[in-house]
Amino acid sequence: FTLESAGFEVIGHVSEEKDFTDEVAIKTGYYKETEELLKRITGASSIVIFDHTIRRRRAGEAETPEKRGPGLRVHADQTPNGGKARVYEHVKNEAEHLLKGRVQIINVWRPISTVLSVPLAYGDYRTFHAERDLVESDVIYPDKKGEIYGVRYNEAQKWYYVKNQAPDEVVLLKCYESEIKDGRA
Repeated sequence: FTLESAGFEVIGHVSEEKDFTDEVAIKTGYYKETEELLKRITGASSIVIFDHTIRRRRAGEAETPEKRGPGLRVHADQTPNGGKARVYEHVKNEAEHLLKGRVQIINVWRPISTVLSVPLAYGDYRTFHAERDLVESDVIYPDKKGEIYGVRYNEAQKWYYVKNQAPDEVVLLKCYESEIKDGRA
C-alpha cells in the first residue's frame, strides 16, 4: 500500500519526541522530523505543517480540549474544494503559484503509545467510488468553514489498520491531491 496507489502508507520511523506534551518541542523538533520524513517519502521540495491534534482521552474520561478522544466518524479530511481552501489558508500569497503544480495534504498519524483499542482504520482509495461513496460535508469552525467527505457504506470498500500499532509505526494518509492522474490516489 502506498500513498500513490492506496492513499495511505505505513512506514517505520522512530521519533526523538516521545511524550508530545511540550508544544514548543513539538513545533520545533517534531515538525522538523516530520518535514524530513515527508520529503524523503514523497520527494517534495517544500513542506508546510499545520493543525496537529493530540488525542489523549482514555476510556471513561470526559472529552475536553486537552483530552480529545479518537475520531469515531468515518470521513476523509478534505474534499477537492476543501483541500484548495486549506492551501490558500496556509500559504496565502504562494497558493495560486503552488496550485499550478502538484500539491498534497498528507496526515501523519503516529500513536504516542501502543494502540490497544480503537485503532485508526483507513480505506484503500482503489476500492471507493467517489460519486457513490463520498458525501461532501461542511465543517464549521468559529472563524471559517471547511469541507470534508463523509463516507457511505459500500461492501466493495476495503479497510485496514495496524494491530497493536506502536509509536514507531507511522501511517501517512493522503487527504488531498491536486493532480489526480494515472491511477494516483
